Amino acid sequence: EIITQELRESDISGRIGGEEFALLLPDTELNKAGELSERLRIKIEQFTVKLRTGESVKLTASIGVAEYASSMELSTDMLRLADKRLYQAKDNGRNQVSVSL
Repeated sequence: EIITQELRESDISGRIGGEEFALLLPDTELNKAGELSERLRIKIEQFTVKLRTGESVKLTASIGVAEYASSMELSTDMLRLADKRLYQAKDNGRNQVSVSL
C-alpha cells in the first residue's frame, strides 16, 4: 500500500522474492526514479507495524535503482544491476537508496 500510493498508472510493482520488490517506471529518468525511491524509503521508515503481542515494529528499506540501457542484452540485466545496487545499499549500512550511474 505504501508503494502503490506513490506510483502512476503506467508504473508496475511486484514481489520478486522474499522481502524484495521490483518497480518498473516507464519513461522515468534515473534521477527521478532515485527521488521516488527516497520518498518511498522515508515513508516506509515512518510506518509502524503493530504486532498481535502489542509490540510495535519499525520498518526500513534498502533500495537499488537501475536504468535500462539499450546496450543491455536482456531485461534481466537491468534487474541484476538493480540487485547489485540493493546489496550496495545494504553493505553501506542499510535503510538507504543506491542509484546506478
